[in-house]
Amino acid sequence: MLYMLYLLIAFPEFTKTHKAPVNDLKRCLRKGTLGDMNSTPWAFMTGNTLGWVIYSFLVEDIFILVANAPGLIISYWLNSGASKLQFSKQGTSLTQIPSRNDQNGIESVISYQEKLVLSILTFWLLGVTIIFQFLDGVFDAREQKDAIGFMATANLVFFWGSPLSTIVTVCTNKNSSSIHTPTMITNSICSFFWCVYGLAKVDYFIFSPNLAGVFLGFLQVLLCAWYPRSALGMEYPRSALG
Repeated sequence: MLYMLYLLIAFPEFTKTHKAPVNDLKRCLRKGTLGDMNSTPWAFMTGNTLGWVIYSFLVEDIFILVANAPGLIISYWLNSGASKLQFSKQGTSLTQIPSRNDQNGIESVISYQEKLVLSILTFWLLGVTIIFQFLDGVFDAREQKDAIGFMATANLVFFWGSPLSTIVTVCTNKNSSSIHTPTMITNSICSFFWCVYGLAKVDYFIFSPNLAGVFLGFLQVLLCAWYPRSALGMEYPRSALG
Protein backbone atom coordinates (compact mmCIF):
# COMPACT_ATOMS: atom_id res chain seq x y z
CA MET A 1 0.00 0.00 0.00
CA LEU A 2 2.77 2.44 0.95
CA TYR A 3 4.67 1.43 -2.19
CA MET A 4 1.72 2.29 -4.45
CA LEU A 5 1.15 5.57 -2.59
CA TYR A 6 4.77 6.51 -3.15
CA LEU A 7 4.50 5.77 -6.87
CA LEU A 8 1.37 7.92 -7.15
CA ILE A 9 3.20 10.83 -5.50
CA ALA A 10 6.47 10.42 -7.38
CA PHE A 11 5.23 9.71 -10.91
CA PRO A 12 4.04 13.29 -11.67
CA GLU A 13 7.49 14.59 -10.70
CA PHE A 14 9.20 12.19 -13.12
CA THR A 15 7.07 13.41 -16.02
CA LYS A 16 7.55 17.09 -15.10
CA THR A 17 11.29 16.78 -15.72
CA HIS A 18 10.72 15.75 -19.33
CA LYS A 19 8.01 18.36 -19.96
CA ALA A 20 9.77 21.32 -18.33
CA PRO A 21 11.57 22.65 -21.47
CA VAL A 22 8.55 22.27 -23.79
CA ASN A 23 7.05 25.74 -23.29
CA ASP A 24 10.44 27.43 -23.62
CA LEU A 25 11.11 25.67 -26.92
CA LYS A 26 7.68 26.72 -28.18
CA ARG A 27 8.59 30.35 -27.45
CA CYS A 28 11.93 29.89 -29.21
CA LEU A 29 10.22 28.44 -32.27
CA ARG A 30 7.89 31.44 -32.40
CA LYS A 31 10.87 33.80 -32.18
CA GLY A 32 12.93 31.76 -34.63
CA THR A 33 16.00 31.55 -32.38
CA LEU A 34 17.31 29.50 -29.46
CA GLY A 35 18.73 32.62 -27.82
CA ASP A 36 20.83 31.55 -24.84
CA MET A 37 18.91 28.30 -24.39
CA ASN A 38 21.16 25.29 -23.79
CA SER A 39 19.73 22.43 -25.86
CA THR A 40 22.58 19.98 -25.18
CA PRO A 41 20.72 18.19 -22.34
CA TRP A 42 17.93 17.17 -24.72
CA ALA A 43 20.30 14.89 -26.62
CA PHE A 44 21.31 13.24 -23.35
CA MET A 45 17.61 12.98 -22.46
CA THR A 46 17.17 10.78 -25.53
CA GLY A 47 20.03 8.48 -24.50
CA ASN A 48 18.96 8.52 -20.86
CA THR A 49 15.33 7.57 -21.46
CA LEU A 50 16.27 5.01 -24.13
CA GLY A 51 18.72 3.36 -21.74
CA TRP A 52 16.20 3.11 -18.92
CA VAL A 53 13.51 1.77 -21.25
CA ILE A 54 15.91 -1.04 -22.23
CA TYR A 55 16.84 -1.58 -18.58
CA SER A 56 13.16 -1.75 -17.56
CA PHE A 57 12.64 -4.80 -19.78
CA LEU A 58 15.70 -6.55 -18.35
CA VAL A 59 14.59 -6.04 -14.74
CA GLU A 60 10.89 -6.42 -15.61
CA ASP A 61 9.94 -3.15 -13.91
CA ILE A 62 6.90 -1.54 -15.54
CA PHE A 63 7.27 1.62 -13.46
CA ILE A 64 10.70 2.42 -14.92
CA LEU A 65 9.26 1.87 -18.40
CA VAL A 66 6.20 4.09 -17.88
CA ALA A 67 8.30 6.84 -16.26
CA ASN A 68 10.80 7.01 -19.14
CA ALA A 69 8.90 6.13 -22.33
CA PRO A 70 7.08 9.51 -22.50
CA GLY A 71 10.41 11.29 -22.05
CA LEU A 72 11.87 9.38 -25.01
CA ILE A 73 9.05 10.66 -27.22
CA ILE A 74 9.27 14.23 -25.89
CA SER A 75 13.05 14.28 -26.40
CA TYR A 76 12.54 13.53 -30.10
CA TRP A 77 10.40 16.66 -30.46
CA LEU A 78 12.82 18.78 -28.42
CA ASN A 79 15.84 17.72 -30.48
CA SER A 80 13.95 18.24 -33.74
CA GLY A 81 13.01 21.77 -32.68
CA ALA A 82 16.55 22.61 -31.60
CA SER A 83 17.96 21.29 -34.89
CA LYS A 84 15.50 23.41 -36.86
CA LEU A 85 16.53 26.57 -35.02
CA GLN A 86 20.22 25.77 -35.39
CA PHE A 87 19.72 25.42 -39.14
CA SER A 88 18.05 28.83 -39.13
CA LYS A 89 20.93 30.39 -37.22
CA GLN A 90 23.60 29.15 -39.63
CA GLY A 91 21.53 30.20 -42.63
CA THR A 92 20.95 26.64 -43.80
CA SER A 93 17.73 24.72 -44.34
CA LEU A 94 17.00 21.11 -45.10
CA THR A 95 15.97 22.09 -48.63
CA GLN A 96 19.40 23.58 -49.36
CA ILE A 97 21.30 20.31 -49.56
CA PRO A 98 24.50 20.70 -51.62
CA SER A 99 24.63 18.82 -54.89
CA ARG A 100 28.20 17.65 -54.37
CA ASN A 101 28.64 14.65 -52.12
CA ASP A 102 31.69 15.68 -50.11
CA GLN A 103 32.42 15.92 -46.40
CA ASN A 104 31.92 19.68 -46.25
CA GLY A 105 28.59 19.35 -48.01
CA ILE A 106 27.41 16.70 -45.56
CA GLU A 107 28.51 18.68 -42.51
CA SER A 108 26.74 21.80 -43.76
CA VAL A 109 23.35 20.10 -43.45
CA ILE A 110 23.93 18.40 -40.08
CA SER A 111 23.35 20.59 -37.06
CA TYR A 112 25.27 20.33 -33.78
CA GLN A 113 22.15 18.89 -32.11
CA GLU A 114 21.85 16.15 -34.70
CA LYS A 115 25.53 15.23 -34.41
CA LEU A 116 25.15 14.91 -30.65
CA VAL A 117 21.97 12.82 -30.87
CA LEU A 118 23.50 10.55 -33.53
CA SER A 119 26.61 10.05 -31.37
CA ILE A 120 24.51 9.04 -28.37
CA LEU A 121 22.31 6.71 -30.40
CA THR A 122 25.44 5.14 -31.92
CA PHE A 123 26.79 4.60 -28.40
CA TRP A 124 23.64 2.69 -27.46
CA LEU A 125 23.46 0.75 -30.72
CA LEU A 126 27.05 -0.44 -30.39
CA GLY A 127 26.67 -1.18 -26.69
CA VAL A 128 23.50 -3.23 -27.06
CA THR A 129 24.92 -5.08 -30.09
CA ILE A 130 28.14 -5.99 -28.28
CA ILE A 131 26.38 -7.05 -25.06
CA PHE A 132 23.58 -9.12 -26.58
CA GLN A 133 25.22 -10.34 -29.79
CA PHE A 134 29.01 -10.59 -29.53
CA LEU A 135 29.10 -11.33 -25.80
CA ASP A 136 26.06 -13.59 -25.79
CA GLY A 137 27.19 -16.75 -24.06
CA VAL A 138 29.99 -14.87 -22.31
CA PHE A 139 27.63 -12.74 -20.22
CA ASP A 140 24.75 -14.38 -18.38
CA ALA A 141 21.41 -12.58 -17.92
CA ARG A 142 22.53 -10.84 -14.72
CA GLU A 143 25.76 -9.61 -16.28
CA GLN A 144 23.87 -8.33 -19.33
CA LYS A 145 21.54 -6.42 -17.01
CA ASP A 146 24.50 -4.99 -15.11
CA ALA A 147 26.23 -3.91 -18.33
CA ILE A 148 23.12 -2.04 -19.52
CA GLY A 149 22.78 -0.62 -16.02
CA PHE A 150 26.31 0.79 -16.17
CA MET A 151 25.61 2.35 -19.57
CA ALA A 152 22.32 3.86 -18.38
CA THR A 153 24.01 5.17 -15.24
CA ALA A 154 26.79 6.83 -17.25
CA ASN A 155 24.24 8.48 -19.54
CA LEU A 156 22.16 9.65 -16.58
CA VAL A 157 25.18 11.31 -14.95
CA PHE A 158 25.78 13.24 -18.19
CA PHE A 159 22.06 14.05 -18.33
CA TRP A 160 22.06 15.51 -14.83
CA GLY A 161 25.43 17.21 -15.33
CA SER A 162 24.94 18.58 -18.83
CA PRO A 163 23.29 21.78 -17.51
CA LEU A 164 26.65 22.58 -15.95
CA SER A 165 27.99 23.10 -19.48
CA THR A 166 26.76 26.65 -18.93
CA ILE A 167 28.81 27.10 -15.76
CA VAL A 168 31.57 29.01 -17.56
CA THR A 169 29.01 31.40 -19.03
CA VAL A 170 27.34 31.86 -15.65
CA CYS A 171 30.62 32.60 -13.88
CA THR A 172 32.00 34.79 -16.68
CA ASN A 173 28.87 36.92 -17.03
CA LYS A 174 28.05 36.72 -13.31
CA ASN A 175 24.49 36.03 -14.40
CA SER A 176 22.55 32.79 -13.89
CA SER A 177 19.94 33.48 -16.58
CA SER A 178 21.26 30.49 -18.55
CA ILE A 179 20.00 28.19 -15.78
CA HIS A 180 16.36 27.22 -16.26
CA THR A 181 14.76 27.46 -12.81
CA PRO A 182 11.66 25.25 -13.35
CA THR A 183 13.74 22.37 -14.69
CA MET A 184 16.41 22.82 -12.05
CA ILE A 185 13.69 22.36 -9.42
CA THR A 186 11.97 19.43 -11.14
CA ASN A 187 15.31 17.68 -11.77
CA SER A 188 16.29 17.98 -8.13
CA ILE A 189 12.94 16.67 -6.89
CA CYS A 190 12.89 13.91 -9.52
CA SER A 191 16.40 12.72 -8.70
CA PHE A 192 15.49 12.66 -4.99
CA PHE A 193 12.44 10.47 -5.65
CA TRP A 194 14.50 8.13 -7.84
CA CYS A 195 17.07 7.89 -5.03
CA VAL A 196 14.36 6.73 -2.65
CA TYR A 197 13.01 4.30 -5.26
CA GLY A 198 16.50 2.91 -5.92
CA LEU A 199 17.04 2.31 -2.21
CA ALA A 200 13.64 0.66 -1.84
CA LYS A 201 14.39 -1.68 -4.75
CA VAL A 202 18.02 -2.12 -3.62
CA ASP A 203 19.06 -1.10 -7.15
CA TYR A 204 22.23 0.96 -7.03
CA PHE A 205 22.13 1.60 -10.77
CA ILE A 206 19.10 3.76 -10.01
CA PHE A 207 20.24 5.14 -6.66
CA SER A 208 23.84 6.18 -7.40
CA PRO A 209 23.42 8.47 -10.44
CA ASN A 210 20.34 10.10 -8.97
CA LEU A 211 22.25 10.88 -5.80
CA ALA A 212 24.66 12.74 -8.09
CA GLY A 213 21.60 14.46 -9.58
CA VAL A 214 20.58 15.73 -6.15
CA PHE A 215 24.09 17.12 -5.63
CA LEU A 216 24.18 18.78 -9.06
CA GLY A 217 20.76 20.30 -8.46
CA PHE A 218 21.96 21.76 -5.17
CA LEU A 219 25.05 23.14 -6.92
CA GLN A 220 22.86 24.91 -9.48
CA VAL A 221 20.78 26.43 -6.68
CA LEU A 222 24.01 27.84 -5.23
CA LEU A 223 24.95 29.30 -8.63
CA CYS A 224 21.55 30.98 -8.92
CA ALA A 225 21.94 32.46 -5.45
CA TRP A 226 25.54 33.57 -6.05
CA TYR A 227 24.93 35.07 -9.50
CA PRO A 228 21.43 36.63 -9.64
CA ARG A 229 19.68 36.89 -12.98
CA SER A 230 20.00 40.16 -14.84
CA ALA A 231 17.36 41.77 -17.04
CA LEU A 232 19.58 41.32 -20.11
CA GLY A 233 19.84 37.61 -19.42
CA MET A 234 16.08 37.30 -19.72
CA GLU A 235 15.86 38.47 -23.32
CA TYR A 236 15.59 34.89 -24.52
CA PRO A 237 14.36 31.70 -22.84
CA ARG A 238 16.86 30.24 -20.47
CA SER A 239 18.76 27.00 -20.43
CA ALA A 240 16.53 24.15 -21.39
CA LEU A 241 17.58 21.80 -18.61
CA GLY A 242 19.08 23.42 -15.59
